[in-house]
Amino acid sequence: MRAKIVVPLLLLTAAPAAAQQQPTLCQRPGQPGSQQSPVNIVGAVAARMDSVSIHYPRVGAAIVNTGSYIRVNVDAAPSNQLRIDGVTLRLEEFHFHWPGEHKVDGDSFPVEIHMVHKSAVGGYAVALGTWVRIGAYNPAWATLLNNLPHRGAPAYRTSVDIPHLFALTSVSKEQVYRYCGSLTTGQHEEGITWLMRNHPIEMSQAQVDQLKRVMGPWSRATQPLNGRPIRYWIP
Repeated sequence: MRAKIVVPLLLLTAAPAAAQQQPTLCQRPGQPGSQQSPVNIVGAVAARMDSVSIHYPRVGAAIVNTGSYIRVNVDAAPSNQLRIDGVTLRLEEFHFHWPGEHKVDGDSFPVEIHMVHKSAVGGYAVALGTWVRIGAYNPAWATLLNNLPHRGAPAYRTSVDIPHLFALTSVSKEQVYRYCGSLTTGQHEEGITWLMRNHPIEMSQAQVDQLKRVMGPWSRATQPLNGRPIRYWIP
């Protein structure tokens, strides 16, 4: 485990102008099963991408133990959203995986958190992923981690401050990897636009252990890229 993510130069490749055109939101592939997630991020290509705007006010939420993993269902609020490529998507939930699912040049992380957004029109979905590394105690997560329900327990009502939890102010000012993939839970539906932040947050080992006490390992193995490009944006 790296103390921090330092992306090797071999992972980042300059692309000809034709390859740097603005990507669009992903749709389900013509060949089902060909665009699955997670993946090992390698060979990422520089690409011009429109800025991603976010607006995450503090909202109510319910922490749910599904019996397999912890999911935080965010109350419906039109202003709780991400906008990308001219499409507005609402944050519906975020959930935890341990160990982390996506890899960078074969390196993995102890925890990974996925924020799932869906559009009201067009059936688009965006997953914004954040890696967690072991480090200092993170007070932003104290309330949530101290109230994780055990299997079979009722949901715990709370409120969430997304920018505070995820040290998230502007996705457009971070290095972000983007590719077309699938959900990594449920039926692994494809057509998901993935944005993986190369900006991990820290939690202490004790905080990660709190998560492990209420859910077992919940991670899917990395899937073949099958020729899919992985683009990155460095502000």
